[in-house]
Amino acid sequence: MQVMNDLGLLKPVCLFEQLFNQKLRLNDVPLDQFADFSCSTNVISTAVGSAMVSVGATRVLCGIKAKNTCPRFICNVDHLGLAHRGLRANAAPSKEDQSLAVQLEWLLGSVAVPDATKQLLIYPEDSDCAVATYLLHVDVAIIFDDGCLLDACLAACLAALASATWPRLVVASSDSQIASSAASSLKVQFKEKEESEVVNVVISEWPVALSFAVVPRPPPNAAHELICQPSRSESLLWDTDASTCHFVLNSAGEIIDFSMIGGFASCLWTLLEEASADKSSDIIEEAVQRAIKYAPIVREQLNPTNHSRYLMTAKLYSVVRGKHSRFHVHISNTCILCSKVVSIKEFGAFVSIEGSDRQGLLHRSCISNHPVDDVAEVLEVGERILVKIISDKDGKLGLSMKVVNQTTGEDMDPNNLIIAQMEKRRKGEVRGQSPIRLEAELNTVCKRCGIKGKSSESFIYAFTSIQF
Repeated sequence: MQVMNDLGLLKPVCLFEQLFNQKLRLNDVPLDQFADFSCSTNVISTAVGSAMVSVGATRVLCGIKAKNTCPRFICNVDHLGLAHRGLRANAAPSKEDQSLAVQLEWLLGSVAVPDATKQLLIYPEDSDCAVATYLLHVDVAIIFDDGCLLDACLAACLAALASATWPRLVVASSDSQIASSAASSLKVQFKEKEESEVVNVVISEWPVALSFAVVPRPPPNAAHELICQPSRSESLLWDTDASTCHFVLNSAGEIIDFSMIGGFASCLWTLLEEASADKSSDIIEEAVQRAIKYAPIVREQLNPTNHSRYLMTAKLYSVVRGKHSRFHVHISNTCILCSKVVSIKEFGAFVSIEGSDRQGLLHRSCISNHPVDDVAEVLEVGERILVKIISDKDGKLGLSMKVVNQTTGEDMDPNNLIIAQMEKRRKGEVRGQSPIRLEAELNTVCKRCGIKGKSSESFIYAFTSIQF
């Protein structure tokens, strides 16, 4: 059985047939047992909403970014480089990923949030006529792929949407007439209505996706031909002999989406016909009944009140999400502060400190350890970041972003050594590299000047090289 530990390199058919004559699953899990499910939200500090969902060994990360433009949702699914063994590095999105992205976009826009067009509208300050709308980028990153991708990706998208909040924008009064008029090439200026007022998406339906596999020849001790949420390894072993089906159920237990890969292969149809004419309907009905019983458990885990906060999320991020009221912040050179990008310039960005009315300059040399030529490619207006104060002169704050871990909020320069080096370099106090000198000494004495270690020829060369 050591061969079974590396299924991606070898497929011994005889060994597989002997194995599945004894049992249907690689691990000794009951056929009707679903995979372990867990959900954590607010795991990405730079996203307006995020979630990490695990279905068995499969782990999916979803982040949401809000912009002001026409569409409602744009879903993107991507396998990370270490998702599974057979994945090539920097490979283009596969057809499976593209199909999954289209399916997720339809489920979110048509089932979960059917009134997203009304919820994501942007209004002027002095009018009730909408002039723009938010665009939500739903980016799904598959960290590890062990099957049941639709189950994990849909749950991650819903959990991320439920936790997403961003500042409410309004159109400036001077631009409201331009925006409400005919199409114009001028850019409309947006601003935050109130710093404490945020926008969130109200989810009206919580669909749950569950996967099953119908096997053609179950072992004698198996009571049925269904496997609940098969792993990727099991699906690869069965190849085309088994049929994988996906159910998406709403809160009322109704099937709102159904898909099947294989569609009951010909060998399976033969076995079903030998048993009974309506055996196929019994299998589908059994899968639906199991899905209806298990879906409320997943839906309860997706409830925002039951979400667990991931370990990599710092407590400071609760302030970024706008869940706490404004408070006084004691500013010193040793604390890490939550801040928001107010404006972007060629030389850096101006940042406002959360909980304070003060602003500071984040120079482009303090954004990253790598050279930053265009600040707009790294930061954008309204983005929340973590900064450390490196200078406070005449009421002007100098901030640094590269000495703070943007994921955990850890101070990467607790002793201010990097800041001291930057200050010396800025003042020109850094000593350059000394020239290399050959310290060898000639065992001779110059006849002209009497200095030991010099020859008369070198004296003549130095004298003739002087230009008058």
